[in-house]
Amino acid sequence: MRKTIKRILAVASLTIIITVSGLATIILFPQPLFANKIEYKEFTVYSNEEVNNDIIPLLDNAMELVKESELNDPNYKYDIFLCYNSLFNKIDDKLLGFGPSARATDNNIIVKVKVDSERDLFFPTFHKNCEGSLTYLLAHEMIHCLQTNKYGMIKFNPLKHPEMWKLEGYPEYISRQTKLKDNDYSLTSEIDRYIELESKATDIWILIEEGGCEAPKYYYKGRLLIEYLMDIKHLSYDQILNDTVSANVIYADMISWRNKIREEEN
Repeated sequence: MRKTIKRILAVASLTIIITVSGLATIILFPQPLFANKIEYKEFTVYSNEEVNNDIIPLLDNAMELVKESELNDPNYKYDIFLCYNSLFNKIDDKLLGFGPSARATDNNIIVKVKVDSERDLFFPTFHKNCEGSLTYLLAHEMIHCLQTNKYGMIKFNPLKHPEMWKLEGYPEYISRQTKLKDNDYSLTSEIDRYIELESKATDIWILIEEGGCEAPKYYYKGRLLIEYLMDIKHLSYDQILNDTVSANVIYADMISWRNKIREEEN
């Protein structure tokens, strides 16, 4: 009887190990589940639908944004998976939960929602239906890849990572460089905008950009804090990660700086 129980337990344990290993392999190496791909410079783009050349200028534009980052590695390669309505998406939803429009795992960028590369758009549906820049989304997730590449999976993983404002604020900062470098852009005005929107928000969600897309407040606030620390205080991202000053203290300092600028303007 004991031998029979041991055999059953051994078979059950082996089955669990094989299943978990198989699912982990699918998540980390989903390439065989996609029928089409194109290779371009640092990128390989996978999809079950035909991948047309409309996405190439978006890849170039995203790469130009990422080159602004101190984390950029010219030898790094990105695998981008356009997963909308795919078998992989269904598996991913079951294992990791239905949630963000995209995520980065190692060098994989998983785009889970519908995209229109010709118009440079992606269409989030998790929180609300809206549209955003696909170039921005790609650049944001590329930075997440580079965070892991630079600092390792031990420091950057779903279970252990820096504070959310540091984790998400930096990809937001880099991916929005086009906006931040516009001649009409002002950090003080952007802080004003955040304060106004935050005061009206009834939950964690706040309007991020045109197209009606909202994100948790720490995306927007984190970007402003990173922008202030890097562009005004001239800190590197590495220094920000190692700094132990709280977000509340940095925010208060940023508001004091903004108030001083406003006084000088008047």
